[in-house]
Amino acid sequence: MGFDELKEKFKYIRWSIVFLLFSGIIICYLFRLCISTAILDMDFDWTKSETKQGVVLSSFYYGYILTQIVGGLLAERYGAKYVFLGGVIGSSFFTILTPLSASNFYAIIIIRILTGFCEGVTYPSMHVIFSYWIPSKERSTAVPIAWGGSYFGIVLSMFTSGYIVEWFGWASVFYIFGSLGFIWAIFWVTIASSKPESNRFISQYEIEYIKNGLNKHVVNHTIETDFDNDDIGISLNDEIDTTYKIVETNDGIETDKKEKIPYRDMLKCKAIYAAFVGHFAFNTIFYTLQSWLPSYFDGELGFSIANSSALSALPYIALWIVCNTSGFLSDILINKFKWKRVVVRKLSFCIGLVTGSYFLVWIAFIKHKVVVTLVIIAIGGSGLCIPGYGPILIDMTPKYSGFLFGISNTIATLPGMFGVLIAGILVDITNSFASVFIITAIISLAGAIIFGIFARADKVENEWKK
Repeated sequence: MGFDELKEKFKYIRWSIVFLLFSGIIICYLFRLCISTAILDMDFDWTKSETKQGVVLSSFYYGYILTQIVGGLLAERYGAKYVFLGGVIGSSFFTILTPLSASNFYAIIIIRILTGFCEGVTYPSMHVIFSYWIPSKERSTAVPIAWGGSYFGIVLSMFTSGYIVEWFGWASVFYIFGSLGFIWAIFWVTIASSKPESNRFISQYEIEYIKNGLNKHVVNHTIETDFDNDDIGISLNDEIDTTYKIVETNDGIETDKKEKIPYRDMLKCKAIYAAFVGHFAFNTIFYTLQSWLPSYFDGELGFSIANSSALSALPYIALWIVCNTSGFLSDILINKFKWKRVVVRKLSFCIGLVTGSYFLVWIAFIKHKVVVTLVIIAIGGSGLCIPGYGPILIDMTPKYSGFLFGISNTIATLPGMFGVLIAGILVDITNSFASVFIITAIISLAGAIIFGIFARADKVENEWKK
C-alpha cells in the first residue's frame, strides 16, 4: 500500500487522534483504580485500617496535582504528543513496580505518588491537542469521547480487576494493566502528532478544515472559511485573537510563544472561576465514589470482592453512555437547532450535577440492595456534566486552554487528595458511608448553582485585549 493510499485511509485522522486519546485515558485509569480492588485482597498491617487505606488510595493524587500546570505549559511549548506519551509510559512503569512496594506502608505511598506525578500531565496535554485538532463545531462530541476513556477505564478496571485478583492474585492486576501502556505507546508514536500540519497521514483538505474551524487561519486580519459564521461560533467582524501572534509557515500555523500569559485578566474573570468550581464539584462525586464504591458494596451491602468490583462498574457504564450521547446531542442542538452554546453547556452541566446530588441523598439513607440502582442513576446522570464542562475552557480561551485546564485540574484534584482521605476517616468514625454521601451531595449542588450563574462559552480572551 502506497503512502497516498495510507493518507486516504486516514482521511479523518483527527478522529483517530481522539480514539487514541480515549484509549490512552482508559489505560491511565486502569493504573489509577486497580488498587481499589486489589487492596481488598491484600493482607498487610496497613490494610487493617480504613484510615491508612484512605492514605494509600489518596496518595496517587498528591503526585497527580503537582504536574497539572506544568503539564499544560510543557505541552504548549514542546508538543502535547510527547508530554501525553511520557505521562502514560511513566505511570505504566510505576504501576508495574507497585507489588514490590506493597508490604511497606511508606514505600507504596511513594510509588503511588510517582504514578500520579507521571499521569498528571495527561489531561492538560490532551486539552492542548484539542485546541489544535478539534474544530469548535465538533468539541461537544470529541471532548466527551476522549474524556469517556476515564469512565470506560473505570468500567474495565472494576469489572475485570476483581476476577483477576480472585483468579491470579492481587499483584497480577498491576502487571497486566501496567504492560498495556507500553503496547498503546507503539500506536501513539506511529499515528499521533501534536499539530495537524506535522502529521504524515493527514490530508491537505482536513488540515484546511481544522484550521478554518479553529478560527486561526488569518489572512490580512480576516478569516477564510467555507462555513457559516454560526458554525464556527464567531462573526467575521469580530476582532481576531492576536495575544499569541498567528503566522503562516511552510508547515502550517505556528505561535509566537514570547507573549506573556494575561494573568491579571484571568484573575478578574468570573467565568473562569465558575469553570474551576464546576470541575471541583464534579470531581468530588467522581473521585470519592470511584475510590470507595467497591468497599461500600463489600462492607455495607455484603457483596463478594468479585461482585463488588463488577457492580461498581455498572454506574460507570451508564456514565460513559450518557456522556457520549449527551455530547453528540449537544453538538446537534448548537449546530442544527442554533441553540446558544452557553445555554447548552450550562443546561447539560447543571442537570448532571443536580441529578447526582439528589440521588446521593437517597443513597445515604437506604440500606437495601436496591441502592445499586440509585448509584447507577446518580453516577450515570452526572455524565451530562462532561459536554457542559469539558469544552468550556477551550470555548473561552482556546490559546490558554492547556494552561487553564492545568490550574482547573489542580483544584479539582483536591477531592481526590483530601476527599478520599476524609471519607476513610468518616467511615472509621461512623462505621457508615452516609455522611460521605451527604457532604458530596451538598458540594455538588453548590457547584451546579455557581456554574449555572457565572459560566460563559464565548471567547472571553477577546475582551482582554481591549
